[in-house]
Amino acid sequence: MKNRSTVQVWCRAALWAGLAVVLVSGGTTANAVGHCHPDERAIFSCALRNGKTVSVCSSQALSADEGYLQCRYGRPGRIELEYPTIRNGSQARFEFESHRPYQGEYENLEFEKDGHRYSIYRVLTNESGQKNSAGIRVHRLSADQTSPLVDTLCKAPLVPPSMGLEMIVNEAK
Repeated sequence: MKNRSTVQVWCRAALWAGLAVVLVSGGTTANAVGHCHPDERAIFSCALRNGKTVSVCSSQALSADEGYLQCRYGRPGRIELEYPTIRNGSQARFEFESHRPYQGEYENLEFEKDGHRYSIYRVLTNESGQKNSAGIRVHRLSADQTSPLVDTLCKAPLVPPSMGLEMIVNEAK
């Protein structure tokens, strides 16, 4: 009986570890990830420190002229922001920048809506004293762009892998 309990504990631990990898991986799964639907690909998804989730979801087939790309934000089960609402040609409604300096990697997906600029970002670094991070920033377009209204980090210490949107978003313009 004692061995069976140990095996059950290890199986549960392995199951939870696998689930954590899927939630942070940004890969395709049979289940929903964040605000992405089961038939969508999670490009980026993380639970934020403010209790909400930000997800960048796409169709399974995604290119500069095929499929769609959407950002969804809100509490689990209650999306407060979905951009864009029209999926056709949605890739061209985003801006994407990516830098890979010697000591790390930076990716930023941006869009504008209702007088605000939203930035979903991911930073990986090997620099001493610097931390990996990911999250969302919101700036008011009419105000000073240097300080965001909102800058909320992801809860998880792990950072999702590359969004891989360079060719898709930039060629869609």
